[in-house]
Amino acid sequence: MGPETEDGMSSPLRVEALEQQADRQRDLLQSHVQELRQNVRNRLDVQRNVREHVWPLAGLVAAIGIGLGFTLTGLFTRE
Repeated sequence: MGPETEDGMSSPLRVEALEQQADRQRDLLQSHVQELRQNVRNRLDVQRNVREHVWPLAGLVAAIGIGLGFTLTGLFTRE
């Protein structure tokens, strides 16, 4: 362990290094939290998601419509 002063505390240089490390870790954590918030905000943005995925969504809706159309037509045309 490092040198200790009379009151049992680490040297001022060691304390300062630990404080700087804590500051860096705090800044990094804050950066990660901001990035996570932005990612969540982007994923939950309905208008943006619809705009980005409109064609696959339109294809899926068309396929469901065609499937339902054939199914309902089959129910009414069977004898």
